Amino acid sequence: MSQARGRGGTAAKPEYVKEAQNGDLPSPRFGHTTTFVGDNRVVLFGGATGDTGKYTITADAFMLNVANNTWSRIEAEGTMPFARAAHAAACVDHSQMVIYGGATGGGSLSSDELYLLDIRNEEHTQWMSVPVMGTTPGRRYGHTMIFNKPLLIVFGGNNGQQAECDIWILDVERSPFAWQEVSVIGKRGPLPRIYHSAEVCRDGPAAGMMVVFGGRTAENKSL
Repeated sequence: MSQARGRGGTAAKPEYVKEAQNGDLPSPRFGHTTTFVGDNRVVLFGGATGDTGKYTITADAFMLNVANNTWSRIEAEGTMPFARAAHAAACVDHSQMVIYGGATGGGSLSSDELYLLDIRNEEHTQWMSVPVMGTTPGRRYGHTMIFNKPLLIVFGGNNGQQAECDIWILDVERSPFAWQEVSVIGKRGPLPRIYHSAEVCRDGPAAGMMVVFGGRTAENKSL
């Protein structure tokens, strides 16, 4: 957010500020993703609106311009992904993001297709299904997907039967695109989990390493 709108927070002592919002605001929801795309845009996709037991899973997309706190609905052309929640999203280029997986409600899962949203031209945004060869990470929800150029990295989640701790990568600079499961050396890997968080360290001595924290086990135990 712009420093001019802050109220004295610093890196040493950050603070939360409730910002005024303008435009076409998305409705309250959960299980969605928000992804920073480009220099000043955040894309919100999917999730469920309403209360537990009465919720509706959506496939709508909104863009927030953080320069002026204005929301707009994305009316994209192309092959749009079906409604979903508990999916994962990542920015793979200056103005492109991808989504993978998720749940569609009633115990059903989204397909294992990888979808890309191109917002380079905000007047003509475009969805497309990315062609992928071979085996995929499969249907899953509650996983994470991060981008560490040139690799998309999917970790964990639930395949509808059990929690997973597998790792899959896709090189976005190598065509044809193909997922590859990573074989991990050693036996000190994390427990299978869902609803965790993950990120790649961008600099410092841990640069290039993926950090995973929290989540829930198959026995519903918090980690």
